[in-house]
Amino acid sequence: MLELAALVVVLRGSRAEQRVGLLYAFAAYVRDRTSSFPPPVRFKRRAPVMRGLFQGKAVSFQLPPSPQIGNRGLILPLMALTQQLARVSPRYLEQCRAAAMSSPDGDPQWDPPSDDTLDLDWAIWELLWFYRRMQPDADQIHVLQRAIHGDPDGNVDFLDHPEVYDGFDAPPAVLRPPAVSQVARDLATIELAPLFERLPAYREVGGFSGFIEDPRQYLVDHFILLQDFYSTASEREMAVVTWID
Repeated sequence: MLELAALVVVLRGSRAEQRVGLLYAFAAYVRDRTSSFPPPVRFKRRAPVMRGLFQGKAVSFQLPPSPQIGNRGLILPLMALTQQLARVSPRYLEQCRAAAMSSPDGDPQWDPPSDDTLDLDWAIWELLWFYRRMQPDADQIHVLQRAIHGDPDGNVDFLDHPEVYDGFDAPPAVLRPPAVSQVARDLATIELAPLFERLPAYREVGGFSGFIEDPRQYLVDHFILLQDFYSTASEREMAVVTWID
């Protein structure tokens, strides 16, 4: 318990992708202490479930009978942190701003339609780690980072509220419609095939160690979702809000 408390303190002072690495390290520590740790959901392995509290929320995680599972998913079933996006109109953002200003607790009444939201799981984070290790100078890194992190000057502080996200990571950020159009164009130029040529070398140095199957389809499927999401947002002249939850 003391180790987990220390981890929370460190995580709250770290950036999003640093936190994922710290979570991995903590999971490895737990693995070494318990000789077991939780697998990704898609392994579908039946196992006992432990429950507890994290930042006041109930969490649960599986303890599989074998420790032979790699990085991805070590903490995912425990923390359930994934990359989230929402397409919203500038008018909707202003409505949320007005709601926050008039609410006693600053609640922006954030509730975008489900058809305009996207859960990217960990796919784009995994893709970024892949690029950084095998093609660290690739322009695609900046494009993907912007697509999931937004712009720093979005002025959406009113979305920093527990009804919008759980507060574990940085507050939501936004890309305004002109920026969304640029990101959509940039995403449309990305071809993953050249990167996948480096997949065997990446796996030799420990990349995708948590994947039993070939990770390409998982990455491609979520990348296409990201491309389509931004393409639609651009066509509809919408903003994109990004956060981790």
